[in-house]
Amino acid sequence: MRTAYMFAATLVHEFAHAFCKAYFERPDTKPAQPNEPWLADNRNNELGHAVVLQILGGIPGSNTLYRIPMSSAEVIKQWNYVPFGMHFREPWDMWAKTSKFQQVISEGAAEANGKTCTFYPIAQRQIQSMYAKQTWDEVSRYGLDAIKLTKIPEWAAHLVPGETGNYTLR
Repeated sequence: MRTAYMFAATLVHEFAHAFCKAYFERPDTKPAQPNEPWLADNRNNELGHAVVLQILGGIPGSNTLYRIPMSSAEVIKQWNYVPFGMHFREPWDMWAKTSKFQQVISEGAAEANGKTCTFYPIAQRQIQSMYAKQTWDEVSRYGLDAIKLTKIPEWAAHLVPGETGNYTLR
């Protein structure tokens, strides 16, 4: 169930990029995605994440185990661990940096780097509800709020910035 849910979220994410590329001309410049719009209060122009955030109220991801040092390949491999648990974080892009794939608004970056990032686990009961007719009846009646990810504060973990620039998980 988690895998199918994540696949659906990924499809929405990638379709957002596809529609943007289909309807807006790309200049031959760097970064590779310079023309994607900024939506809502996002600090970067990653349109796929912004659209999923608008629909679900968070960007689902797999629970991962970070071991320092850890290669990029190992991090990417852990993105496939969705069957073992999922979470979303808030704010999702607080420590984003400009790269060859995206641009980031630098205004407010210093403040964002000093804030706590909260990780909320996604309960299996919420994933199961996506497969229930009643949920989709509620979507047609109440809109997308019926499928927003639920924050469970008692289960949350907080990544807190430290004085040396390192972060502590609490």
